Amino acid sequence: MRPARIIIALLIALSASLFVGIMVGTAGGALYTPLYRAAAPVLCDGDFLIESQSYSYKPGQSGVAHTIYCRDRATGALEEMTTKAVLTATLVYATLALPACLLLTLLFSRRWLRGGTAAAAPNLAGGAWQAPAQGQAGAHTVFVYNGRTYASPDEMPAEARAAYEKMSNVFADADGDGVPDMFENLGAAFAQPAAHVRDARSPEERLSKLKSLRDPGLISEQEYEAKRAEILSGL
Repeated sequence: MRPARIIIALLIALSASLFVGIMVGTAGGALYTPLYRAAAPVLCDGDFLIESQSYSYKPGQSGVAHTIYCRDRATGALEEMTTKAVLTATLVYATLALPACLLLTLLFSRRWLRGGTAAAAPNLAGGAWQAPAQGQAGAHTVFVYNGRTYASPDEMPAEARAAYEKMSNVFADADGDGVPDMFENLGAAFAQPAAHVRDARSPEERLSKLKSLRDPGLISEQEYEAKRAEILSGL
């Protein structure tokens, strides 16, 4: 197996597992909040609480906002951790999905990883393009398009050359390290910090909720005043 191809296969499997994690941890959790509880063993030693509240952002349109807290069982203090819980749940589900994604990637790319002739790709420019065929040691590389074989791209007709150039652009390798640039950029894309989850409730609703937590002693007076000042500063 070629190291560069193994790296590409691993990146594909990692990307697929991250996609699964994002879909389950964000979209899935928004529809079915118990999915967020995958983050509880990692983030919260106390009670993992999920508060859901309906809101209307325009007449006839409504939604549900979820706020996640960790409550200390000894003091009853609440720590808001919505963003951390969503991100952690996403990583947990991505980790769980990774073995299955690796297995599927290996099953569907065994021949390609061994360096054999790749299967025909989807039609491009109206024709079936096949990746360069690898022969025995010392054999030259050939290019197959619509069943015809060419020794180099220069011998191809305009249609075949356009398809070849399109494929070359998709899998461009500017630094020549054997790994297409599109896969090298995946890590940077996923490393971008997630946007802060904005509370969709109005300041009046947030202040009212904050007061309902202070009155029975679920949060201290200092915590109440600090959070109240934060809400008022956003007006």
